[in-house]
Amino acid sequence: MIISETSYFRRPPLRLVPRQVLVFDGIRYSIDICDLAYKRIKSNLYELTFPKTIAPPTFPMIFADVWTIINNITVFYNIVSRHFHIHKNDLIFEKIEVIKQLRHTNQHIDERISEALLDMELPIYGSLSWYAQKEPDSAVGKIMSIDSGSVTHKKTINMLAVNPTGKDNSHKINDIEFSTVVKVNKKTFDKRTINLNELMMNLDTIIKYFENQMEEQLRGEDASSWHINDLILAMDVMKI
Repeated sequence: MIISETSYFRRPPLRLVPRQVLVFDGIRYSIDICDLAYKRIKSNLYELTFPKTIAPPTFPMIFADVWTIINNITVFYNIVSRHFHIHKNDLIFEKIEVIKQLRHTNQHIDERISEALLDMELPIYGSLSWYAQKEPDSAVGKIMSIDSGSVTHKKTINMLAVNPTGKDNSHKINDIEFSTVVKVNKKTFDKRTINLNELMMNLDTIIKYFENQMEEQLRGEDASSWHINDLILAMDVMKI
């Protein structure tokens, strides 16, 4: 997980007031949701590339996780910039700032159909490409690409082609690139592509920065003086 098990995000000290604890929870949940969605994407892309079952992952399942990451990185971005008083143009956000534009597309997908997607011949929920290999040290691999939606007389296949040449490619799934339309201004739309692997690495860097800062400020807190989180309650009831 990006957020470590011993992170103060997972065990807020009692000295934090409820508002601060809620901010920590917002960060923890948004990052953990991204983390889980990213793991599912890699697993499902591998299964789609090298199927072992007669029922491979569906496209909606994969694109749902991509948009889940986009939405929750935006939540994280907004929480941190607002509650930590970090300007949204700060260099710490440089690699994830583009996500805001993508989220706007997701929120206004119904408008984008007539505004841009049809004319630009782009699929409804975007396109995804990746380079896959059966093992991290495999000598050969596959370049894969999928579109969300149907191919019509108005829409050509929007193949994204990643080039693995000269890259590290040290994992089974590498260079996951997602592409969709974004609104640049009132009348202008553009195609935007992001690399999910790099995006998640940048997210990890930001979290590690915050964890190091908190470690300096909160070091020495008593392990028994943490707020309780993720509480579950259960009750046995008798049906009448």
